[in-house]
Amino acid sequence: MMQNPVKLRDRVYFPDGAGTQTPIFATYDGATVALASLPGSATKARVALAYKDRLVLGGDPGNAADVYFSPLEIDGGPPAAWDPTSKIGTTAEVTGLAGMPGQILVFHPSMVERIHGSIPPGVDLDSDMYVDTLTDQVGCVMPQTIVPWRENIIFADERGVFITEGATVRNLIEQGSMGDFWRLAYGHKVSGASVSCGIFLDYLCVSIITLGQEYPITMVCDLNSRTWMRFSNFAGTCYIPSEGPTEEQYVGNYFTHKLMRVAPMFTDELVSISPAPDYIDGNGTPVKGRIITGFNRLSKEEGYSRLRNVRLSYSHHSYVTPLATQGIQILYRTTPPTPEELDLNDPSTITGWTSAGYIPDALPYSRKKLPIGKNGFGVMIRIEATSSSRTSRIYSCGIERTLQDRGKDTT
Repeated sequence: MMQNPVKLRDRVYFPDGAGTQTPIFATYDGATVALASLPGSATKARVALAYKDRLVLGGDPGNAADVYFSPLEIDGGPPAAWDPTSKIGTTAEVTGLAGMPGQILVFHPSMVERIHGSIPPGVDLDSDMYVDTLTDQVGCVMPQTIVPWRENIIFADERGVFITEGATVRNLIEQGSMGDFWRLAYGHKVSGASVSCGIFLDYLCVSIITLGQEYPITMVCDLNSRTWMRFSNFAGTCYIPSEGPTEEQYVGNYFTHKLMRVAPMFTDELVSISPAPDYIDGNGTPVKGRIITGFNRLSKEEGYSRLRNVRLSYSHHSYVTPLATQGIQILYRTTPPTPEELDLNDPSTITGWTSAGYIPDALPYSRKKLPIGKNGFGVMIRIEATSSSRTSRIYSCGIERTLQDRGKDTT
């Protein structure tokens, strides 16, 4: 499969990612799951969509640019014979489909088109559908990245992660100043279905399985603020939204072939155990946060400074283990990294970091300082937890400095 299955009424449809057979559909009577294939009159689609009580199919290798429409449920639904004239031709190969109010987005490798209307072509039908172009600048070849959010559709290609309300297209990667990182990460992905997206609350999760696979990349975007962060130890291959009493996303694990849950990573689940345990991933790995700042010149005007100390306001502690004397490590650089020093998989491998030292766990709010004692035009700080914890909060980070040579400059 190239995408999640599609649910229409009481059936779930599974398109064949290779396009060698018509989609399979499943029904469930409360006790038994029954499987069957759509009739031979249906297309051998690779992508599918439920739209206005019809199953919409596309990406048949033999008719890659056509979009096909099933009979309505009152006429037998998708399992009934398909009308061969109930189709619309588009400009290029169909690689994904998404539904929006009054229109269908049709994705191609380098463009996105729109099918407007509600009545498809067919025998004895007066169709109101027509095709136009949404954008010819970007496209999508991985339908597992196409996800809805509110009244928008999100999708990804080699240029970034895009959001559209059906009229304009914006790049979330560029809005979050992550363009260089995205292009590097996308260029290192493995072949096949290696990029996938999912929505939880107002967060977008984007997983990329990279070459070597030691460091799968999962990026998380706060869609309200357009800011990005990263999850480690999370090798996602597909995101499956739930329809239960609470919101959930189930994610396939690339390495273990098991399902992971997204909700516990965003919501602080209440525990009845006292004392509360440390946060541990499902595979037993302690959760240890890391923050890396950009290079900060510390002043609007260029000037050489004596960087004396770094001060951190924080709270980091466990309830089940003794307070660690080395709970958080602080490292720094006095120059921004060059491209040769960057590491796609693990920013901790950037060369040129100097350790300022460690600060202990702190149960209440605390503020500690560590010496730097270096001269520079600015500073870049890395703060990372080194011990497991139940609470880990970074409130502020400051640099104690003295200007060295601004008195020699005139403006």
